[in-house]
Amino acid sequence: MRASFQRLSILLTALIAADAIGATALPYFRSVCASEQESGFNWRKGAWVAVTFKAGTQTLIQKLDVVALQSKPLLERPTLCKVEAPTVFGTWTENKACYLIRDIGSPKTTLNAEMCSEHFLDDKLLKVSCRSMTFVPDGPYVSTPEYPDISASPKDDYKDSLVLSVGKCSRLAD
Repeated sequence: MRASFQRLSILLTALIAADAIGATALPYFRSVCASEQESGFNWRKGAWVAVTFKAGTQTLIQKLDVVALQSKPLLERPTLCKVEAPTVFGTWTENKACYLIRDIGSPKTTLNAEMCSEHFLDDKLLKVSCRSMTFVPDGPYVSTPEYPDISASPKDDYKDSLVLSVGKCSRLAD
């Protein structure tokens, strides 16, 4: 009974949010993004050293339907995603949506999905902003380190590289 009420509550919230969003929501889609340039820093002997990395990283982005995924088993649901009403300021709209972002070849698990912000001005998409990536589904993207290590004395004098990537995304046909 409780699970049914929870699903009904999510569905009602989604319907209210969908009505409020109107034309300012992106449809569900998949895009592939490829880096054209990658630069950043490697940690060497207690200091950051500027480097250029090999470009060509490919990332798969998928906008997920949170309501549809609620009927899946618990371990197949995106735990960090929920239905939210949009924020509207005049002709500017921010719509929160659930996205799965992963490197091509990595396992697909909706547990890694995250909430991202779709930004619209006059019903035209400006960008989608996620934790470590800002993109347009059929356009440019920028990727930045998600959790950089800023400690002064890392264990074993090791830190992950900091990589800034720029490139382009293309929508995949359904």
